[in-house]
Amino acid sequence: MREFLTMLAFYRDTLGFAVAYASEHFASLRTSEGAELELHGGREKSGGEANHWFLHVTVDDIETVAAALRGRGVAVGEIRE
Repeated sequence: MREFLTMLAFYRDTLGFAVAYASEHFASLRTSEGAELELHGGREKSGGEANHWFLHVTVDDIETVAAALRGRGVAVGEIRE
């Protein structure tokens, strides 16, 4: 559960998503533009795998978004086309 709460805090506090609904293991978040993201906690590891997550977000101006994220302390890797 701690991992889930850490993820929720990151998306809410660092990335600025608004929490539309949250429980112990589920949260629905929204951007000011209306995009939605759902987080699900409690995913179990299988076969010795480490927990991993992937998020793909499409934006109109990647350079501006990357600069804003860096300003919030987020490590942003190389941007490739």
